[in-house]
Parts: sequence; structure tokens; C-alpha cells
Amino acid sequence: MGNRETEVRHAANGDTVRTYTTPTASQPQSHALAQIDQTRPDGTRLEQYELRRRLSLLHGQMGKMVVRRPLFQIPMWLFSAFSFFPGILMLAEASSPWQMFFGSGILACVLVFLWLIGWHSRVRVDEQGVTIVNGFSYSRIPWCHVESVEQNGCFMVRLSSGEEIGSVQYGGSLIGELTGYLTHRRLVRIAKKYLESSRLLPRSEGEPDPLLGKLRIPVIGISVVIGSYTGFFTFLGFLKTL
Repeated sequence: MGNRETEVRHAANGDTVRTYTTPTASQPQSHALAQIDQTRPDGTRLEQYELRRRLSLLHGQMGKMVVRRPLFQIPMWLFSAFSFFPGILMLAEASSPWQMFFGSGILACVLVFLWLIGWHSRVRVDEQGVTIVNGFSYSRIPWCHVESVEQNGCFMVRLSSGEEIGSVQYGGSLIGELTGYLTHRRLVRIAKKYLESSRLLPRSEGEPDPLLGKLRIPVIGISVVIGSYTGFFTFLGFLKTL
């Protein structure tokens, strides 16, 4: 292109005029193409160079955000802290390590359930889309397929196909009705910022399809929760027999 500043492309329906802008000598990368203004017969639009740069800076400042509801984490942490007391009581009554193994295994299953709901379940938003994890259900929705993000008693992502995906952590509740769903509204504000910024970019070919309700079992996380709790008290039961 050289030092060309304008270009006229002729067509049957009218001329398209493209204006190329480069940074001034005092700006960094003064030799690089910064922006293209393209005037078509049906109007004017800003091409992608400057727009993508601005959005990249915006997304860099926003970053990836993983949001969990504090109301679900409180019971998980409280039960985790107090779960050692029944374990100690079982240790005093157990006569063999196997009794400790099965007894602590039952409590570990309760811990797994609370971990799945209170920590593993989450909503993540980034520049590509929104991810909603509900226990064993995994949904990944690119912004190009999102029609709107809503909060009407529960957090809801409405797809352009008409489908709706909600979050088990951000569902409706009596406490939410009394407090005005403060955490829900915060999540909606965050998601809308990403959605609005993504709409500034034109859609491109080959965009990924949404993944809705795919089964994904967090084997490693479940193994760590059960193994650490059961293994600890089983080991204590074994030491008791020595």
C-alpha cells in the first residue's frame, strides 16, 4: 500500500472510498496502520484495526471473572470446619480402620455435594463468552449467540435461538427477594459489559457453536475431597489400632 492515504473502489452500485490513518511521528509504531475509515454507498463504518485495539485494551483491563454466590459458600465452609467433630467422635467409638473408612466416607459425600454447589458451580465471563457450571452440567456460550442477559428472580442467559440457560447458584430464593438480589444484579452488570463490547465487533465466519448442558464430572475435585477427608480419618483409625 506504501504511503497511500485514500483508495477508491468502483462498483456498479457506487464508489467505496477508504481512508487510511497512521499514527503521528510522535506516537509509537508510527509506521503501522492504525485505522481504516471506509465510506460505502450505503454509509460509513469504522474498520476493525482501531476498534479491535480498543476492545483488546478494555478486555485486558476487565480480565476473566469467575463469580460465585457467597450464600452458597457459607454452608460449605461451615460444614467443612465442623465436619471434623463427628469424625473425632467416630474415631473414639470405632474399633477398626474399616469403620472409620465407611463412616468418614458418608460425611465426605456430603462435603462433595456442598463443594459441587458452593464452589465448583460458578459463572465465568470473559471476552469470548460466558461459561455456566451447574454441578455436572457445563454450558459454554460465545457472545455472538447471546441475545440478552437478564435478572428476573434468577440469572438468565437468553440465546438468539430462544433457549435459556440459568445458574443453580444464582437462582431465585426468599433471601434474594428480601434483599433485592444484590449479587444477581452485580453478575448481570458484569456480563452486560462484556456482551455490549463484543457487539461492537462484526461477526466472523467459523464462530464456535454454544455447548449447552454437557455432562462433565470433576473427577479430580471429587477425588481430592473424598480422598483427603476419608484418608485422614482412616489413617487415624489405623494408628489407633497400633
